[in-house]
Amino acid sequence: MRRTLALVLASTFTLTTALAQGGQVLPYDDEQPVPVGHHLETRPRLGLAITGGALLATGATFFAYGWSYRQSEIRKNDASEDAAAFANPGSGGEVLMWTGGVIAAVGVPLLLAGIFAKKTVLVRDDLAVAPVITPAFGGLSLSARF
Repeated sequence: MRRTLALVLASTFTLTTALAQGGQVLPYDDEQPVPVGHHLETRPRLGLAITGGALLATGATFFAYGWSYRQSEIRKNDASEDAAAFANPGSGGEVLMWTGGVIAAVGVPLLLAGIFAKKTVLVRDDLAVAPVITPAFGGLSLSARF
């Protein structure tokens, strides 16, 4: 119980410290000079990449499930020799495959744009000292950005 409490407190403290340092990134306007105490960094667009990856995974899941359903229908119809039932192009498997393909087709460009279309941001140069508390270790952590 004590170890669990220590882990929860350490995680909460680490998260709080990280959030407190989160205001160090500012949007960059290329018409303005870089302020003193800041430097420029180029970063990927994580929002686009995460959204595109989620859509791609969802589309692939829909497609795979539709493919599986369609293959089971083919096997079932081959066993019964009923060609009229197999001729139904609007089965649930095909609908899921088309839906998954459309979702994935939207996700791929978003994922690629998020990875390859970089944004330039201002990052504050600073030196931070933060306490670190874990069940096995306690002390100070020093981090610097230049």
